[in-house]
Amino acid sequence: MDGQRVRQSTREKTERKAKMVEAELKVQMKAQLKNGHKQITLAQALERYAKSVIAQGYTSIPGGKIGDAEERIYPRIIERFGADTLLDDITGPAIAQWRDDMLAGGASVPVKGGKRGEKRIDPNKPFKRGSVTRYLEALRSVLAKAHSDWGCLRVMPAFDRVKEADKKTLWLEHLSDQKRLLAACPPHFRPYVIFQLGTGARPSEGLYLTWDMLDIGDNRRNEDGEVEGQVTFPKTKNGEARSLPLPKVVRDMLVVLKAQKPEGEERVFLWADPKLGGKRVPFNSVKGTMRSVVQRAGIVLEPKYKGQSLTLHTLRHTFASRLVKEGTDLYAVSKLLGHKSIKMTERYSHLAPSKLGKVVSILNSSLSAVAA
Repeated sequence: MDGQRVRQSTREKTERKAKMVEAELKVQMKAQLKNGHKQITLAQALERYAKSVIAQGYTSIPGGKIGDAEERIYPRIIERFGADTLLDDITGPAIAQWRDDMLAGGASVPVKGGKRGEKRIDPNKPFKRGSVTRYLEALRSVLAKAHSDWGCLRVMPAFDRVKEADKKTLWLEHLSDQKRLLAACPPHFRPYVIFQLGTGARPSEGLYLTWDMLDIGDNRRNEDGEVEGQVTFPKTKNGEARSLPLPKVVRDMLVVLKAQKPEGEERVFLWADPKLGGKRVPFNSVKGTMRSVVQRAGIVLEPKYKGQSLTLHTLRHTFASRLVKEGTDLYAVSKLLGHKSIKMTERYSHLAPSKLGKVVSILNSSLSAVAA
């Protein structure tokens, strides 16, 4: 192309599709040559993407929060490739090497005896596969934008994604395990766990829940005339608001909590801080509490969950898995969970009771008449 040899994988498995990708690449390169190719640095590209895409309420990170890219991941990208490196000099092999290095080590670990939140780099601690995926997708999104829209990248680097380990989705299948978990909760933590099990909220959504997000008065009623509560999360992980009804147990619990609410406190879940003389204040970290609860509960995971641990997110999986197993439509579960795509909900599809036999039986009468 204009004397330049372009070598790039089409990432396709058939010749027909590969030629289609080749033709599209030629069109893009001709357009770049016509309009003039502008070289920019990695730092300039990240800043432009943050201002033109992320600032509009979008994120390039699968499952990430809006703004999480520039705050946490972009500095890592710059540290690896250099702020002044031209985009044209970032190659597929270089990105693949970064991927392999993260899978080998270099993750952050807490500093023993250090301050709360203090971390250090451990060269022998590999990154989690999900973290590596988020880092690669954040960089890929910027490069793709620079290649297709900005005309600042001649060839889109090709590299393989991280293959996720095939793991079973961990959830509390037995009601006895849910009871043991609740029994092991300290009094202030039990309402939070009940809320998570009853709504499938993300851990942070429940943690930062405020009273203005709840409608637990007597004015809301379901089709049977029963009083029904509702929670609305105004801005969720995917940037969209989500409302869902509350189970009666959850609503009744929240009514009791609201009656005990300290004046002027907007957060729902509180604990008595001994350092403040027992004053009830919001708790901002629940991971440690959850670990202690799980340890006290003594729940033994089945062999199929080998290598996994029971976490706060397990409560969300339990909410979804229970609904699917009882025959709830996957689309409805997807809406309750706030998934952007039904594909994210399909991980629970194997739990759904089979309805194919009932569907096929509809043909019995017509087929019998034809075959007679």
